[in-house]
Amino acid sequence: MDKGRVSDEILPKLNIADVVGSYVKLSKAGRGYKGLCPFHNEATPSFVVTPSKGLFKCFGCGEGGNVIAFVSKVEGISYSQALVKLAKKVGVTSSRIESVRFFDPSVKFEKEYEILNFAKGFFEFCLKNTNEGQAALDYLNARGIEQDIVSRFGIGLAPRDSNALIKALELNGYDLELAKRVGLINSNEFGGGFYSLFRTRVIFPVSNEFGQVTGFSGRIYLSSDKSFSKYVNSPDTPLFKKNQLVYNLHEAKRTARSTGRFLLFEGFMDVISAVRAGFSESVAMMGTSLTREHVALIKKVAPSVVICYDGDRAGLEATNKTIALLLEEGVDAQVVSVPDGRDPDEFIKTQGGKAFSGLVNAAVPAVDYVYGNLKANYNLNFAQHKAEFQKKVLDFAGTLQDPSLRYFLEKRLRGDLFYTKAEETPSPTIPARSVANGYSKSERQLLYHMLTSKRAFEMVHEEINCDFNIDDYRKIARWLEDFYARHDVIDIEACFEKFDTRLKDVVNQIMLTHRNIRPATDNEILALIKRVRDKAKDEAEKLSVRAKMGQIKRELSRQ
Repeated sequence: MDKGRVSDEILPKLNIADVVGSYVKLSKAGRGYKGLCPFHNEATPSFVVTPSKGLFKCFGCGEGGNVIAFVSKVEGISYSQALVKLAKKVGVTSSRIESVRFFDPSVKFEKEYEILNFAKGFFEFCLKNTNEGQAALDYLNARGIEQDIVSRFGIGLAPRDSNALIKALELNGYDLELAKRVGLINSNEFGGGFYSLFRTRVIFPVSNEFGQVTGFSGRIYLSSDKSFSKYVNSPDTPLFKKNQLVYNLHEAKRTARSTGRFLLFEGFMDVISAVRAGFSESVAMMGTSLTREHVALIKKVAPSVVICYDGDRAGLEATNKTIALLLEEGVDAQVVSVPDGRDPDEFIKTQGGKAFSGLVNAAVPAVDYVYGNLKANYNLNFAQHKAEFQKKVLDFAGTLQDPSLRYFLEKRLRGDLFYTKAEETPSPTIPARSVANGYSKSERQLLYHMLTSKRAFEMVHEEINCDFNIDDYRKIARWLEDFYARHDVIDIEACFEKFDTRLKDVVNQIMLTHRNIRPATDNEILALIKRVRDKAKDEAEKLSVRAKMGQIKRELSRQ
């Protein structure tokens, strides 16, 4: 089905500035409008709406498209859902619009989503308005889950009465066979009738990437029920498939678009504690290992994942499997090490959010994490251990997509296998005087932005003529000056061909270190330039003072 032809029916009836303006504060700018982008954090407006073309574009994060794409992105719904919503807004009904309803799963299952959403409301009511609910609230409060978090995550309660939900469904005119198909109830094998699948459990609704409730997970909360399974999930249905659902994804992706990462946990409680600690980009699997379907959902939003699994043996094994899949799928990964074999939920409750933030800030890149774990299994004083270690590392390196990661991993391996004290020399990738001078970090950041953006290069060239203080950085900048005179987009491979081994290492290290930094705004580029200029000025003044002191000493020595 051609969605473009369907959209042709409604686009002429929509004013993109009016629609976008209901979500974003816009101001007139020439023939169009400007505003702060709703898809990433920015201080200076780079989000532009052009009514004559019916398009929006953010020059900061790159998002763009027509009014249907805007509504889809800003509301976190599918393109088809946005199309149907806007068609209704302008009063367009046709066979083609209805065909979208039929063929797109997010629209096709409207009745299923409606009954699941009703069940969510029923569970929430039971938690907040019944005696059983008070006992469940006491349990949640004891675990640090207060009312604001209960509401934020839509947590509810399935009462002990297995007929309570069924009666509520019937009273509100819902089809019980439909309730059975979506995994809310089941039929009695003997005597007929139905019973609820969730009873005497705290209920966590599980939504898809568009925020639609697809099923539930119930956790025991009474000490007398400890003989039962801790968690019970909805059965597999057309909407609820554990290998395709990421808990809290719909809410987390709003922050992940800005931070460029997700924090990935093993359980719901970990996610809830992490959100309370300030990490709203937190998500978890549905009691299953990470799958390619999960990774595909994550990659659409952010390029990086911080793995925050339990610190016990099972958690460590799961971490290694997750790293392998993420790296295989081209997702950057880091690993948080939770001490003493604890899970993140327990750590946050006992040590606090600030301590957990420290663990996240100290997260180890996944490649280094795997390398360190492999190395810990061998004594490199023995030749056989060296050989086995080398094979393991090279096998792992062969699975990496990024050639720069393979290069540095193999370089590190050579260092560990063959390094001696006599071979120790200063690192060529970090010039000695760059360590002493505070402007080195700003220069590296500027150079990274110049390597990834012609706009950044032009600003640096205009302000300081690419006159970096560090020799290697200045050589690279001069090469960029020649390259950008002929091209609009940098070619890193061409960069490698032109440079000697030492400069290749410099560029490679800069690209690797800053690979997850979002594109800088003009103001951020100017701030970096000012830092470099100010530091250079300080150095020049120091040299001038030393020169004058030397001159004075020479004159005194002649007297």
